[in-house]
Amino acid sequence: ERYLKRPPVGFVHYLVMEVIKATGFAEGLYAAEEQDCACLVNRQAKMRFVQKAVQCVAFALGEDLDVSATRLLAGQEAMQTNMWLQKLHYAATTCTRARSSEAVDRTLQL
Repeated sequence: ERYLKRPPVGFVHYLVMEVIKATGFAEGLYAAEEQDCACLVNRQAKMRFVQKAVQCVAFALGEDLDVSATRLLAGQEAMQTNMWLQKLHYAATTCTRARSSEAVDRTLQL
């Protein structure tokens, strides 16, 4: 429960990377250095990592998600964090490879 109230970046990173590894969803979204949590040392890098994940899920599902990367990392919106994690799971288990690739491409163009 504490991880949902104020998720450490390492926790979010671990979840996202494990989803990518297990399902192939959002493959190619992160550069090699972003795949190593130890490289997320400053606020900007952490925010970018989370923003990419949130945006990719939104594009894959074709939905506007009511979640802010800033507030997610600050622990200000536990309900939205939980909702986003559920959406991440849904996208990873239902989106086709083509839809995932399109979502990655759109996210990287931002």
